[in-house]
Amino acid sequence: MCLRGILYSLVLVLIIVIFYLYEEGAWREIIAFYRHFLSPKRLGEFIASFGPFAAIVFLVVQILQVVAAPIPGEVTGFVGGFLFGKIYG
Repeated sequence: MCLRGILYSLVLVLIIVIFYLYEEGAWREIIAFYRHFLSPKRLGEFIASFGPFAAIVFLVVQILQVVAAPIPGEVTGFVGGFLFGKIYG
């Protein structure tokens, strides 16, 4: 019973956040940020900008790609091979 209440509360909070983002116009910024994940060139530049921590950032992006379905796996795989080579990418 308690778990169901928590779930309903989380869904309600999610709906409120979605409406807030839509009302404030922040969804445009979210879509612009999301486009970095759709372009292999931009995603590669983003990951490479972390310098020595690029491998860790790439690992986090790969984990997010599995968890968050909107991030395309083909793009992250291509970027990994391009930045780190065949073996490590």
